[in-house]
Amino acid sequence: MKTLVFISFLYIFNIQSDIVKVSYYGTNHHGKNTASGEKFNMYGLTAAHKTLPFGTMVEITNMNNCKSVIVKINDRGPYTKNRTFDLSKQAFKNIANIKKGVLTVTFKIIKNEKKKTTQGLFRRDGTGW
Repeated sequence: MKTLVFISFLYIFNIQSDIVKVSYYGTNHHGKNTASGEKFNMYGLTAAHKTLPFGTMVEITNMNNCKSVIVKINDRGPYTKNRTFDLSKQAFKNIANIKKGVLTVTFKIIKNEKKKTTQGLFRRDGTGW
């Protein structure tokens, strides 16, 4: 029922969003270089995507509980079929129980490095809104 209400909300208010599958990655990659050259931090709010430019900010919303997280694209992947994003472990935990493993989510690009239009995304402590 929550999913139906959420999809109805997106439709009624004409919010552009795609429905995709996401997973997470963490311990095995922690501290290693990402494709962008940054060190991967499983406690950060980052994600991997195959084609979005590095630095793109994306809002990921869990369709089952409507919890959202804003992540920065800093890596390439996922390399598993039928998944669009690999979230950092912390980003995944912010929207679901880590035991879920794979989620159905919506996503919305809120800032692309080419279009500097987003303001006030992060509080001073760096945790997002």
